[in-house]
Amino acid sequence: MTDPSAPQPSQPPTQPKSGTLNLTSGWQPISAPSNRWQRAADRYLAGWEAVAGGYRVLVLIAVVSLLGWLLPDRLAMLPAGVFVLAVGIGCAVGFARCRTAHCAVTGTGLPLVGLLMIAQVLLGASWLGFYTWLIVVGAIILVGFAFQAFYTRARGDSRVQRPRC
Repeated sequence: MTDPSAPQPSQPPTQPKSGTLNLTSGWQPISAPSNRWQRAADRYLAGWEAVAGGYRVLVLIAVVSLLGWLLPDRLAMLPAGVFVLAVGIGCAVGFARCRTAHCAVTGTGLPLVGLLMIAQVLLGASWLGFYTWLIVVGAIILVGFAFQAFYTRARGDSRVQRPRC
């Protein structure tokens, strides 16, 4: 029997696979930055994580919703469009640096939806209502994470590998 007061051998901390987003340790690029673009992308992702990482994204969504509620009806969708665009850009940059599978879907779909939401406000059009846009955004996120789940199950890793030429 071992003595519980005896010092235990130290276990090295388990590290998440690189190229993934871990809610406790944040996003992890697949490689160290080697140029100015990669350093800028890493700063953007670190800043985005500081602002909206983990539970803070819920606070940010509440602030965006409150801004939309306080603005006149014509401009109410603008904060949501800017937020969706920013999230989408974060996913696109994240895919470029981390190669996480869901970002391949959300990094293309969310910026497009965000731009369309902003254009609808700026043009004074009424293509879709706010809740319809919300369903579209939710569907893109759902499809992105479903793709990641299937990709991870098939490949054993959530990172999309670059094609070898």
